[in-house]
Amino acid sequence: MLLFYKNPIDFIFYILLAVFSVCFHEFAHAYAALKQGDDTAKKLGLLTINPLKQMGVTSLVCLLCFGFCWGSCPVDRYNLKNSYSSALVAVAGPLSNMLLALIFLLCKLVIVIILNYANISVLSLLKDILGYAAYLNIFLFAFNLIPLAPLDGYEFFNYIKTVTTRFFKYNKFDVRNWWNNFIFNLYYVIRKNVRGLNSLIFHHNK
Repeated sequence: MLLFYKNPIDFIFYILLAVFSVCFHEFAHAYAALKQGDDTAKKLGLLTINPLKQMGVTSLVCLLCFGFCWGSCPVDRYNLKNSYSSALVAVAGPLSNMLLALIFLLCKLVIVIILNYANISVLSLLKDILGYAAYLNIFLFAFNLIPLAPLDGYEFFNYIKTVTTRFFKYNKFDVRNWWNNFIFNLYYVIRKNVRGLNSLIFHHNK
């Protein structure tokens, strides 16, 4: 993996950023699960960003050797409080990466403003690191939302699909009838208000 980087410093920063981002992602899953009633991750000591807990030795070795890694947060669905809890726990991970990306971008913006007034080499290097960190977390956000198992997007979009299907089924939703009703109601509201406006104008003229 080191061969793909121009110098060891870039490689070290990549490893550190990847480990932190993945561990924060898994921590978000564990925290969301706890808030939704399942303490499985808490009992396993996963309310942490410790890479040995969140990723494990095998994942860390794969990161060092091949540049990819993974984490795992076990969740017992039977302990969850609400029907949407499983989807909420699933989407918590990608959202945590988006939060990190926004924080990194904000920090980079501050540094860019400072660099407009002072050319500081350390800050210039930090700006590049923050930009890469934001890019990495945006990638993790998008990748994990792909609706394929075992990625988080599968659980999240499966819930969305179930809810919408149930809604259409029990409400006998028909797009054409909905649109016709919408147009009719809109016409009725406009006509009613126009009549009220005409009455106000004629009454005022009298």
